[in-house]
Amino acid sequence: MIAFKTYKDCPNNIKPISVPEEWVWVQLEIPDNQKEVFESEGYVVLSFQDFNQYKSDRQESFDTWANAYDVDRIGQELLVMEYVDDKYSSFSPSKIDFRMHLKENIYFQKNVVMLPNGRPQKSLYTYNGFLIAEIEFVFEVNQFNFMTRRTEKLSYYKRNGTKSDQWIIADDLYDFENPYHLGEIMKERSESRALILEGIKAFLNDVLANYYIPQGKTYPEILSIAGDFWNAYSNDIDSWINVGSPKFTNNLTIDSVFVFLNAEVSPGVTVRAYILNKLSY
Repeated sequence: MIAFKTYKDCPNNIKPISVPEEWVWVQLEIPDNQKEVFESEGYVVLSFQDFNQYKSDRQESFDTWANAYDVDRIGQELLVMEYVDDKYSSFSPSKIDFRMHLKENIYFQKNVVMLPNGRPQKSLYTYNGFLIAEIEFVFEVNQFNFMTRRTEKLSYYKRNGTKSDQWIIADDLYDFENPYHLGEIMKERSESRALILEGIKAFLNDVLANYYIPQGKTYPEILSIAGDFWNAYSNDIDSWINVGSPKFTNNLTIDSVFVFLNAEVSPGVTVRAYILNKLSY
């Protein structure tokens, strides 16, 4: 005889999602004289023939669930695990190091998305065009825009295209009374300003070309104008990057030497206004 319990009796913490509750969870082959003992323990006891008929009557509903469950289960798998070396497959996803734990000759492409204030918003990791992982950067700042906390949150992309939950992989607090922390705070802000400036330079190169080429100027002449501009503000820029000095902003506001600063880059927005807005971060 066959003694069995159905998924109706299965603990919720191990029960597969949406499994038909009448489907067999556990089954045992038992001697005929043990029927009453197993029934007293909550088992259903049937003959081999009746048990096979019981399953046959419910096979279609179980197969329908199983096919859908397999699709969902596969969709929930993290893509990154396909590229992790087998000897590290037991690692928690939060502990995977993309430089050390991937299979041989597997390298993820990293792209950092930056915020207008020069701080990173997130790093995206891809392989063959597919998103694999994302690290979100969260900054807390004081009234002077100096960071007081920096948190990194890691998540992975699943096969179905959705993201996993996040793991906090770094969470640093910064104390202005601590000399080391103060150095890190100042370094972070100066590096952010330097990135803002690189964006301004790239923007200005396009603006100058669009402004001066219709006037008949050559590229060497345009480059010379750009060089004059950056040379004129060299000291102000260094002071702004290193300590946030307002001299760059103040002098740019009243500048009357470089006429291109008054050219519009969009309706009502001049080159000067565009740069000043970037410097406000």
